[in-house]
Amino acid sequence: MPPFVAAIFGFIRGIPGAALNFIDRRRWWAKEDRAEIEKTYRDEIEVLQEQLNDAESDVEKARIRAEIQRVRDELRSFHRARRELLLSKSLVQRMTPTGAITAEEPPLPQADREVLEAAASVVARLEPPKTFADHFIQGNAFYIAGEIDRALLEYDAALELTPDDPIALGNRGVALDALQRYDEALSAYNRTLELRPDHALNLNNRGIILGNLKRYEDALSDFSQALAVEPGYARAFDNRGVTLTHLGRYEKALADHNRALELDQDLVNALYNRGCVLARMGQLKRSLADLRDAIGKDPKYRPLAREEEDFGNLRSDPTLGPEFERLVGEPED
Repeated sequence: MPPFVAAIFGFIRGIPGAALNFIDRRRWWAKEDRAEIEKTYRDEIEVLQEQLNDAESDVEKARIRAEIQRVRDELRSFHRARRELLLSKSLVQRMTPTGAITAEEPPLPQADREVLEAAASVVARLEPPKTFADHFIQGNAFYIAGEIDRALLEYDAALELTPDDPIALGNRGVALDALQRYDEALSAYNRTLELRPDHALNLNNRGIILGNLKRYEDALSDFSQALAVEPGYARAFDNRGVTLTHLGRYEKALADHNRALELDQDLVNALYNRGCVLARMGQLKRSLADLRDAIGKDPKYRPLAREEEDFGNLRSDPTLGPEFERLVGEPED
């Protein structure tokens, strides 16, 4: 078994019920095709078996036996290819269960990215993209694997076939955001929200783009609309809090970060962002405590904190500044 297939099997063991149902549907959907292909192999073996029975010389019999073995090997390869294809597609489905991708999706660990890249390659090799769905699932696979340029090409191909699909437009906007092509990303989100104005995820994602463009009042409006559609959307509370911090409305920002953490205590980004606004408010001990907790849960916040302007008060404080410096460490060479 190839290493990436073994890794995919490892992922599959942990797949929730919804994704397992997806695998079952794929197997059932392919059943008629598989049966027809199997029949061609078995018909060929049957013909060869008849030829073997009629063969007179040992040389001819050996040749026919070798041909029968070749056909049987091809049949086994076919079954293996179909299995790898199903596992690959189910892996992509597991990692994007709704099809829609958030602009805040954290990058995968390198080992997971390699598995997903291999899965995407299997899908492409065994079932070249032809339909909207083919290009869409390939785009998701490449995006999650960190292959943003390739993801964008697949989303473009999907949208050539179905120009007004709101989820594909939104995912394309995520890819453009990751490439820092903010004006193009904004156009994509404007279009998808014309089609589905009540889509909380895309409202949240467009708010992030507007924030990147420093259009903070417009971003604030999008996050508030997202929360009107989905009142329990923790990330939208967190993002609105960041926007309020940029606007200098610290008390409201703090309330939003608190609410985000009430809704999702594992949302480390909200913990880090709360630390930022607390530092701006002069609540330095609380700020340092939040930063320590955030780094303890995810070390990626250590280098971010070293460059973070919001921690200026904390960095320069004569009492807590040295502790801050020890916590964030020195930049790596």
